[in-house]
Amino acid sequence: KSSISIGNAVGSNIFNILLVLGIASMITPIVIEKNLLIVEYPIMIGFSLLLLPFARSRFTLTRIEGLIFLLGYGAFIARLFL
Repeated sequence: KSSISIGNAVGSNIFNILLVLGIASMITPIVIEKNLLIVEYPIMIGFSLLLLPFARSRFTLTRIEGLIFLLGYGAFIARLFL
């Protein structure tokens, strides 16, 4: 079940990034803000790199590791609104 949920999460992210963004940019040009490239992409890459150790452990997250990711996501969302 865990491999299905990981595949679902990764697949939906790829779908959202490629298809939805592609269709939206065909309708109207999308302007990428400099802040996105400087701040938010490195954060996204950092969280993606944090997932690599879990890939080696058969995609098993402990409660503490899940809490770390949840708190990181909460901090990222809070940063967007502040």
